[in-house]
Amino acid sequence: MVLLLLACTPDADPGDTGLPRVLDDALTIAQVQAVGTHNSYHVDTTGFGPWNYTHRPLDEQLDLGVRQFELDVWDTGVEGIEVVHLPGLDAGVTCGTLADCVQRQVDWSAAHPDHVPLVTLVEPKSSDPTGAFHDVLDAILRDAWGERLFVPADLQAGHDDLPGALAAEGWPTLGEMRGTALYVLHDGGAHRDAYLTRSDPALFLDGYGDLNVPWAAVHSLNDPNDPRMADVLAAGHLVRTRADGDVEEPAAGDTTRRDAAIASGAHFLSTDFPEPHPETGYVVDLDGVACNPVTAPASCNPSRIE
Repeated sequence: MVLLLLACTPDADPGDTGLPRVLDDALTIAQVQAVGTHNSYHVDTTGFGPWNYTHRPLDEQLDLGVRQFELDVWDTGVEGIEVVHLPGLDAGVTCGTLADCVQRQVDWSAAHPDHVPLVTLVEPKSSDPTGAFHDVLDAILRDAWGERLFVPADLQAGHDDLPGALAAEGWPTLGEMRGTALYVLHDGGAHRDAYLTRSDPALFLDGYGDLNVPWAAVHSLNDPNDPRMADVLAAGHLVRTRADGDVEEPAAGDTTRRDAAIASGAHFLSTDFPEPHPETGYVVDLDGVACNPVTAPASCNPSRIE
């Protein structure tokens, strides 16, 4: 009888099993798991082992189920903020500027507004962490996403700091965050220190596993066996880990690190191969956005997430 009532609710999608997304007001981004990509813009032009991977354009990766990205940004002073791995050495890209890369995400999001929040690590490679560079960085994100950009102030919302907000209330529900995106300044040095002076930042700062800093909310823990993983997850913070690195595991067909990444409960599993390696078949694929194996409640159903 209950199933019949659910099937008749106006929220039901007639194209699936008839059950509505009844967990939208219960699940948060901290209770899901999704595939991410490393150097998400990269196109191999050298054949050099650690760089021997090529990603689809960002919108096509989103079609595959990728929900976390990484962009290396350079202040070249020529075409705004450039996206590239190593200029002149490893320069193949699918989107050459930050504005172009972000717009691809925005356009895909507009066509698929029910997606879980997209998370993008922005790694500054320029040596000079000037306020002008950060002004442009923030402006690109705010202009592209508008109100759908989820910024630190949205999470802090009256609390003293981000860890305090997460301890008191956690992340907003999936229902509240669908169609949004958040960006993380992936730097632990001069750029982070300079960015800390901003009064209304557009980007979160990478906590790198430190739960005691006031900006902690999103963390890169590249080793899925990092002993800090359990504490960071228990605090309700988001974690990105690496399922493989330098094409070593994919080229060997070794899934040990990948399987550890999945089991770790990290929310985003960064890989160079969201599609099979051409020789070994190695791939990181969760068949869409999944229930987090560590943090999701027993009631989580992956078909109800997206």
